[in-house]
Amino acid sequence: MMKGAIFDVDGVLLDSMEEWDQLGETYLAGLGIRAEKGLADTLAAMSMEEGAAWLIGHYGLSKTVEQAVEEMAGVMREAYACRIPEKNGVENYLRGLAEAGIPMVIATSGDRDNARMALERLGLWKYFRGMLTCTQVGAGKSQPDIFLAAAKILEGVPEEIWVFEDAPHAAATARGAGFHVAAVKDGQNARQEAQLAQTADIYLEDYGNFEMFRKKAGI
Repeated sequence: MMKGAIFDVDGVLLDSMEEWDQLGETYLAGLGIRAEKGLADTLAAMSMEEGAAWLIGHYGLSKTVEQAVEEMAGVMREAYACRIPEKNGVENYLRGLAEAGIPMVIATSGDRDNARMALERLGLWKYFRGMLTCTQVGAGKSQPDIFLAAAKILEGVPEEIWVFEDAPHAAATARGAGFHVAAVKDGQNARQEAQLAQTADIYLEDYGNFEMFRKKAGI
């Protein structure tokens, strides 16, 4: 029987991945520079620091990497504060879980302040007991630390807790640690869809049918 839920943020609670994919283009546009086609694919595998360095070199920007990183981070802060929407229908799930007495906590590899700004703006923060970040626990989601720490907040054991994730590596980590996994489809992970679905206990194409999930989770 389900006794707790752990939610990722980007791609699970928030429809934010397109903003991240277009960050380089948005940043350049703010500088009056039109990005070349395929820039998002070029930057996809880079950290923000690596991406900033590449943009400086490729476009001849008169900036340090530190300046570019801070400015790009500012672009994303504004996006979280003002325009990133929730995943369609997600509040239906959050409300249903809350009404069933299921406690919830957030586990994200993203920025705490950005996530909270967006969730408060959208009225979703009220559903959660709290938030853990990978920075806070000192390990990424290739390790189970953040999920196990979240389970302690929920006062449950992995076998009683469902993890909502959209990243195959994070879903696999949670499943390997004994959690149930609800994989959430996101437009930006389409190429990994089969892998994600295979890893999960249930694959959610969308948040449209809470009753189906309720029965699967034994609420």
